[in-house]
Amino acid sequence: GGAVRGVRSDAEFILVVEKEAIFHRLSEDQLWKQRPCVVLTGCGFPCVAARAALRVLSDQLPDAPILGLADSNPYGLAVMLVYMGGSTRTVLEAGRHRVPRLTWIGLKGEHVEELPRDALQPLSAADRTKATAMLRHPFVEGIAAMREELLSMLRRGTKCELEAMYSKGFGFLADAIVLPAAASAAASHARPAHTS
Repeated sequence: GGAVRGVRSDAEFILVVEKEAIFHRLSEDQLWKQRPCVVLTGCGFPCVAARAALRVLSDQLPDAPILGLADSNPYGLAVMLVYMGGSTRTVLEAGRHRVPRLTWIGLKGEHVEELPRDALQPLSAADRTKATAMLRHPFVEGIAAMREELLSMLRRGTKCELEAMYSKGFGFLADAIVLPAAASAAASHARPAHTS
């Protein structure tokens, strides 16, 4: 009882955004007019309802790639991991709302490197502790890009919030990160499986 069925959408992708302010910015930019999409946020660490909603969308729209956008810091990556692997805090849901097919698209070191130094913040001791703990997590060990990003972050000693990308213009997040990632994900999904 209570299962959601029959969700239909012309969305080409689903975008999960860590922060409410970025969600509103992308809404103001009318991202969905540039490319049909569903944009969802859990306003930081997602509640069970936000994760359940994403799981329903994942199940009901299996052809829509799911992309994740978060701050370039250990806590932003942790938010993406909660969507992908479930919460270790909520034992009762035990991964029921996991969406392992979510692809984390940034912020990544390659995006941050282009910013002026004053747009970056030093990693705190808590950030370093969180990053080190995450590197030991079995789920992170299986995601090479995320593991490399944590190691790179520790080497750089800096972190960056999504809002810092606005120094490159208000449309930068959509135009330089989200839409190219969506196009790449759609192209990868559309390729026929290789058979021998």
